[in-house]
Formats: sequence, C-alpha cells, structure tokens
Amino acid sequence: MGLGDDVKQIASDVGDAVGGVVSDTAKAVAKTPLDILEEILGGKPSGGGPGSSSQEKPPDQLEKQESGNADPAQQAMLQQRMQEDEVTRQQKIRAHQEFMANQQAHYDQNMAQERQQKEVEKQQHEEQKKFEIKQLEKQKRENLQVQMAKDAANAEKAASVGAG
Repeated sequence: MGLGDDVKQIASDVGDAVGGVVSDTAKAVAKTPLDILEEILGGKPSGGGPGSSSQEKPPDQLEKQESGNADPAQQAMLQQRMQEDEVTRQQKIRAHQEFMANQQAHYDQNMAQERQQKEVEKQQHEEQKKFEIKQLEKQKRENLQVQMAKDAANAEKAASVGAG
C-alpha cells in the first residue's frame, strides 16, 4: 500500500503544480496590451486581485517573473504585440504633430491674410480721405469763385445804381 500512497501523493503534487502554472499562465494571457504597457511604463500593474504579490513587485521584477512562467512562443507574441503597440503609438504621435503643424500653418496663413486685408483697407481709407480733402478744396474754390462773382456783380449793380 505504500507505493499506492506515494503515487497518489506525487499525482497530487503534480496536479497542484500544474494548477499553479495554469493559473499563472491564464493571468499572463489575460493581460491586455494596455496592462503590459502600464507595467512597462511604471503604472499600476493589473495582475491578480487586491493584495496579490504582483502588485508589490517593481515592473522589472514582474517581467522577470512573467518571463519565467510564460513559454517562449507566448513571450515572442507579447514582445511582438508590444512592438506593434509602440509603432502604432509613434504613428499617432507623428500624425498628431503633423496635424498640429498644419493647424499652425493654416493659422499663420489666415493671420497673414488678415494683416494684408487690414493694410489694403487702411490704404483705401487714406486714399478716400485724400479724395475727400481734394473735393472739399475744389468745392471751397468753386464757392469762393461764385462768391467773388456775386460780389463783383453786386459791386457793379451798386455802382450803376449809385451813378444814375
């Protein structure tokens, strides 16, 4: 009977070990790229529940622990996913920078057009003022000539009335 008990004990130990590995693997597989990125960047790790040992370890220790538990194919897949996420992040950053540069160029162009329009309006206003001044001076000369003609006519009239 001793051999049967030993076999049962070994089977129980192997079952417990396999269960622990399966549990650890399931936790590592369940992580999203965002969780992995948070761990890499030093954010809050999301493995396990409250009080789990993975929350107490720094990210570099977590990576070492996870790399020991995960198989090479899974590690390669996670590494590839992280690289793809980084490429996507870089593309988004470049697209945002390009968008902001286009916005700035558009803003600068609009400001230049506004300045040019204001300058044209200012020149038109100045020309209008000059034109109005010339018109007023012309009107003043005409009025003065009319007044002088009236005065001369009145003077002749007064001279002819007074002589007669």
